[in-house]
Amino acid sequence: MESVHNYAVNILITGAAGQDGSFLVDLHIKKGDKVWGTVSSDNKASSKINFEPIYSKLEDEGTAISVLNRIVPDRIYHMAAVHSSSTTKFPMTKEIREKMFACHVSTTKNILEWQVHNSSCRLVVALSSQMYSPVGNITKVSENSQVNPSNYYGETKVQAMNLLRQYREKYDLKTYGAILFNHTSLRSKSSFLFPHLARELAALARGESQKIYLDDASALIDITHAYEVCNGLYQLINTREPQEIIFSSGELFKISEVISKAASRLNLNPNVAIESKTKDDLTRKYVVGNNSLAWEKLGWKPIMKPDDILYEQVSKELKI
Repeated sequence: MESVHNYAVNILITGAAGQDGSFLVDLHIKKGDKVWGTVSSDNKASSKINFEPIYSKLEDEGTAISVLNRIVPDRIYHMAAVHSSSTTKFPMTKEIREKMFACHVSTTKNILEWQVHNSSCRLVVALSSQMYSPVGNITKVSENSQVNPSNYYGETKVQAMNLLRQYREKYDLKTYGAILFNHTSLRSKSSFLFPHLARELAALARGESQKIYLDDASALIDITHAYEVCNGLYQLINTREPQEIIFSSGELFKISEVISKAASRLNLNPNVAIESKTKDDLTRKYVVGNNSLAWEKLGWKPIMKPDDILYEQVSKELKI
């Protein structure tokens, strides 16, 4: 892989206070870049050197153009997203749908419109595995797979990907799509699956509980560490060929087995008592990512396994 980032550049990261955005902020500051990041109005401004928070929303075209003209970024990561957690089922209200569209579609289009007149800028947009639906028990998808969104979130991400491709072809822009499968870290939202599992295991280790409570312990998951994914995004935006790339473990892991391995590393009985709302469901279908192009083009592949990731999160809960 030939990198084109060998000098200090201006970086804009949407969703800079989120898991992925914050990793990218840290990565670019460490490299000596000047970083701007959009954050919500109730977020405290970062005190990091070379970071400037932006409280404006880029879903409004006039605002987006004004912000971009002021910063004139060399690289943009559009990581902001509106979505639901993996453990809580929020109703898909009209308000949520409108926010999703504004964040994933309108903001992407506004950035692209600015990029047309600033073609040296490079743009990565976070896409999603939810752009695909399983057609069998296990469906492995690649960058060339037919999209078939599983929900409205996935629909908006498909629209964002189509915009990237349209502007890339029409204006020869450096637009990159990062098709992200599940990824987590110590910075993940507390309501998401692995932070929930970490709290359950920590309670078990402290003797505060006798079992772990889950919706579906037999479920399978394709998951990686967010820090590794963000390093992949950095590699992607600095390659010369704009394209879509899948970031995925390339495997499916059974959640109950991940728990068992993490428990063993904590010197707990690996045969953890698990109370699952759903019994083994052999009819359940899954999508798994094919990460071979990420390896071929970027030399990227995940290193940490799910039990490594869970153990890291439990260790934080137990302060060990």
